[in-house]
Amino acid sequence: MRTIIRLFFVFLCTISSLHSFRNRAVLSRHSTQVLSSIIYDDSSEIETGSSTAFNDAKRIKQRQLDENFNNVIYDRLKFSQLKAEKLMLESKISDIISILKDTDYGSNCLNTTAIKVNDFINNLSTAENKVAPIDDDLLFGNYKVSYSNTLYGNDQRGEAAGGGFRSMKFIYKVDGLYQHVLRNDNSVQVINYVKGKLFRWFVLSVVLKGQIEKLSEERKNDILSNYGNNMTKSAVRADFDPPRLALSYRENVLLSFSIGPKSSVELDTTYVDDKIRVGKGARGSYFIFERLLPGTAEFYESEKYKTVLHKPFLQIRKIAYFTAGIASIFLLKKVNPVVNGIILIGSLLIANSKGGNFIIKLS
Repeated sequence: MRTIIRLFFVFLCTISSLHSFRNRAVLSRHSTQVLSSIIYDDSSEIETGSSTAFNDAKRIKQRQLDENFNNVIYDRLKFSQLKAEKLMLESKISDIISILKDTDYGSNCLNTTAIKVNDFINNLSTAENKVAPIDDDLLFGNYKVSYSNTLYGNDQRGEAAGGGFRSMKFIYKVDGLYQHVLRNDNSVQVINYVKGKLFRWFVLSVVLKGQIEKLSEERKNDILSNYGNNMTKSAVRADFDPPRLALSYRENVLLSFSIGPKSSVELDTTYVDDKIRVGKGARGSYFIFERLLPGTAEFYESEKYKTVLHKPFLQIRKIAYFTAGIASIFLLKKVNPVVNGIILIGSLLIANSKGGNFIIKLS
């Protein structure tokens, strides 16, 4: 019904424009007649031998008037067409966003729905819609993830947005999934933010902070060769720091820590406007991000990632070495050798692995 109303509105605008053109045509013909009569009256002063030049001048003037009138008609029709196309696009975007509700950010979509959404994304990815990821002001802002799907993904492991954290659905229910693109001095910063309920009582927040740089042509060729995806000039690489996590209870942070190695992703932004941003992953995943406006409740929730980032941390590797030392002492005294042996081995593995780089803070 909403689409029909919008099309009816466009129809009325077109009829109104055509009526205006008809009035303009009448006015133009009247002006031409007046101009011709003026020229004709003045022609009494022109000698008979100059009649050919007089007729040529009159035809040139008439041609100029016709061209101006045609240009006005073309501009009006072009404006009406662009307005109609914009209304149609806004209607399609609203329809797509509405069918994505209650699909767990696209992961629960039926294949038929996913194909429809992916086709919509492909249709948006036209040459005139390409944006330069670092130069376009429309790119920057806070976004929530509305759609993340790997139906066409090649060698894509886990969820394209949220990663392994969204795979623990039996204990961790995600209720907020965001990706922000922000200016940071002379660079571009990207924030991936996942928030959800852990065991129904606690809130677990996960934040990945990274820096964006344009994808090299060599890497684009590798992606095309390995995954069959043709990345455009809008493609970027985001290099993330180790994930930072915060465990909260009733808005109070109980524990904050960072765990795991650094990571990176490659994303191609194929369309952006004042409402949505559309992207494709290097391995074939599809994304739709909705822009969040300042002052709204969703924007306020999306800003809570700052609480996770702005905390002092203690490196867990030092705690692991300390724990290993205590376990060694108990082993020497032969106190619970099996338990302390497991603690010793586990602590040394943590301290000497990539996971040993994570840091922790009690608050």
